[in-house]
Amino acid sequence: MGHYIELLARDGQAFRAFLVEPKGPPQAALVLLQEMDQRTPEWIKPRASSSQTLPGVNRHIRAMASDYAAQGYVVLCPSTFCRGVSGRDYGYSFGLSGRWESRVIKPLQPLPSAALRPVIEAAVAYARRASPDSRVGLVGYCWGALLAWRTAADLDELQAVVCFYGGGMDSVVDQALKVNAPVQVHLPTGDEWMPTEAVQAFVQAQASLSAASGLAGPQVHLYDAPYGFAQTGRKSHQAQAAQLAHARSLQFLSQHLVLVQH
Repeated sequence: MGHYIELLARDGQAFRAFLVEPKGPPQAALVLLQEMDQRTPEWIKPRASSSQTLPGVNRHIRAMASDYAAQGYVVLCPSTFCRGVSGRDYGYSFGLSGRWESRVIKPLQPLPSAALRPVIEAAVAYARRASPDSRVGLVGYCWGALLAWRTAADLDELQAVVCFYGGGMDSVVDQALKVNAPVQVHLPTGDEWMPTEAVQAFVQAQASLSAASGLAGPQVHLYDAPYGFAQTGRKSHQAQAAQLAHARSLQFLSQHLVLVQH
């Protein structure tokens, strides 16, 4: 299931996106944003852009796209690596220290979220065209969840957003963001990437914002599991937590995206 298409952002830059369509008429549309695990070392220069050489998305996000499509969603996964040095899919085997830390991870870290805004906007617009009579949701994992969280705060065109442990969401700036759509958040506890204190600070900050505005804040679920627990292939993968979080996300998305037929 699924195939790549090439889209154009409003600033004229082309990027690839993985598209999976349901077997029947779509119930709604989803845009999926992947984790930061697909990179090319900084000494490898990308070739000229074309539908074959532009970076794609990794195995985990392609599998999740097929899973959501089986639930009746048309799913689009834009390559968030199109504006960095990337193109190869390393999976989770490269580790997080030493040479890989400096040459594989860091080249993408300085890329600001604003640089990807045109990509996400174009993906949302395509998803809406692909399912014009339905609603559009956004789901992100890891770095993709941070992008989804920030998009939920400054884009009014989404009807539901799900964030799986967005690294950086617990920063002072991000925990104070006011989101414009119903949001569900899945967070680990006691992990070095998102310490318990930072997670609690995020929950408390959002509760305070909700109380002050009188509006419902994000629906937050905590898991006794490490960062990255939903991603198969990672050492941190924890099946029980992943299954529970996914079931909750499906219920949440159905509640906010799927229109009841009368």
